[in-house]
Amino acid sequence: MNDKETAAGSRSMETSDQLNGKLHLYKKWLPPLLAFAGLGFLLVFGGENWFYPLPPFQPHNQLFWVSDDLLQGEVFFSKVVQPGARLRVSGWLGSLVPAAHLRKMILYLDDKPVAETSTFVPAPVTSNAGSTVVHSWQLDFFSQNTEVSEHILTVQAVFDGHDPVVVMRTTLLFAK
Repeated sequence: MNDKETAAGSRSMETSDQLNGKLHLYKKWLPPLLAFAGLGFLLVFGGENWFYPLPPFQPHNQLFWVSDDLLQGEVFFSKVVQPGARLRVSGWLGSLVPAAHLRKMILYLDDKPVAETSTFVPAPVTSNAGSTVVHSWQLDFFSQNTEVSEHILTVQAVFDGHDPVVVMRTTLLFAK
């Protein structure tokens, strides 16, 4: 091999090393650039169908965790309600006893029943301990003749073959 062939071979080696370096640089920066270009495309041409609005901030909401020998779940509601406004109490419950089937949920205000439901949205949940079903539910109450003061809010679950279970009991403020 003469000197000209060796010099040409080393130039081709440098060129392929430079190409590999550029290719590595493109592999590193190309996916994020394409992602941002796709995001820009969605923002410009997607219109309002692409946007998902976040729920508004509600400073007086409260979440109760339910955990006892029979039930696990949560109850979500607003701690402060204006008289005449709707009070929505929602949540989900799962029974730890397979034979206990949820029949209805009852909402009490000052120990008087004001709302009840027997409509549930079941969702099967599987874990290492086995499979169970959780039930989502919602209770609505319009507080038309309620005094401006603190009241006692109680949520009760009724099961087939079991005594009713108080899921949550707390105070609720009706204020203007």
